[in-house]
Amino acid sequence: MAVASHVTNEFVFPSFSLLGKSAFVTGGSRGIGRACALTLAAAGADVAVGSSPTGVEAAEGVCREIREMGRKSQARTATWRPCARA
Repeated sequence: MAVASHVTNEFVFPSFSLLGKSAFVTGGSRGIGRACALTLAAAGADVAVGSSPTGVEAAEGVCREIREMGRKSQARTATWRPCARA
């Protein structure tokens, strides 16, 4: 699967600005989530990248790319478990 290695501000709609905004992207370590995280950052948002514990290394890589754009970014992990029945 081909994914853009780097998203620049020219890729985002010129009138679309997220400067001063924050976003949290679940599944942001790969695929569509990664593309969304990079595009939001290119539009000016600071982005938290969510992943499973096994994807934390890839999420950190996405965060590095976002920080290279001059935005703030952190990787967050979560483990999902079924809810207990009452």
